[in-house]
Amino acid sequence: LGLLESLARPRNYHKKAVAGKTLNSITLPTGEDGETVDAGALAALRTDKAAEGRRVRAAEVDEVKSLHHQGIKAAEAASGLAGLKRVADNRKARHDATVERYRDERTAVYARVEDNVLAASTRIKEELATADERIAKIFARLNDDDDLVQRSLEYVHESWEDVEAACRSRTARVDAFATTLEKLEDERADTVGAKLRGMVKDLVNIAHDLPPTIERLAEQEAYEVNLVTISNRRDYADLVARLRRDDVKVFHASRRRWELRLKAWRLLKHNRAIAGYRDLLNGDTYRNPPARAAKLRELMAAQ
Repeated sequence: LGLLESLARPRNYHKKAVAGKTLNSITLPTGEDGETVDAGALAALRTDKAAEGRRVRAAEVDEVKSLHHQGIKAAEAASGLAGLKRVADNRKARHDATVERYRDERTAVYARVEDNVLAASTRIKEELATADERIAKIFARLNDDDDLVQRSLEYVHESWEDVEAACRSRTARVDAFATTLEKLEDERADTVGAKLRGMVKDLVNIAHDLPPTIERLAEQEAYEVNLVTISNRRDYADLVARLRRDDVKVFHASRRRWELRLKAWRLLKHNRAIAGYRDLLNGDTYRNPPARAAKLRELMAAQ
């Protein structure tokens, strides 16, 4: 406590005014006999500054040590540091395990969604093939001239209704496929987002890193998820656009084919009517009527 008291004690200076200035008073030291020491002998009384500094520091260390009632034991300090290191290592291990678990779960979600996308793609391919086969069967009947010439106009229009229904079904399948892809991508984003939020919460509770560091990690992970989501949505949009373009082409091609078969039906009916009329004119009904034939037989018998 002597050091603290000496620091707190105010300093007094002996000053005197000389020629309008204030100067510190200088008192020459005296020897053992009370005589004033000659100014030339003052050099022998000077203290080495380095030695004085070491003495002062030693005195301050002794005073600081005296403030504690027990000495510092090195073994206990080392044991405490080892315990802190174990806690830090445990937190780091939990931190790394949490990040690795999130990434494994994210990979599993991606794999599941990709499997669902593949299944949906296979299904739409089969459904479109079925619709195209249905349209092909309708036109196979319409392309049979021998059968078509026997049919009525009502049958031709009903055939178009069947083709149009098949085209509507085809369009509905494409729209359903687009909706499925959208739902799958929403599911991917929502699931991975929930797992990312859970990871951040766990990392904050573990407290291996400070919240700003965890926030930067979460931003990086979210950025990667967003990149995947944007890329997939762009690919899905391109795929659906091509499917819809093909669907429109199928509809217009089917309409043109049906119109051609309608013209063919009319031409077949026209040609059949003319052929029937010519057959009628060239037949016995007009060239050798039954009444005339009977009259000729009567005349021949009368002779």
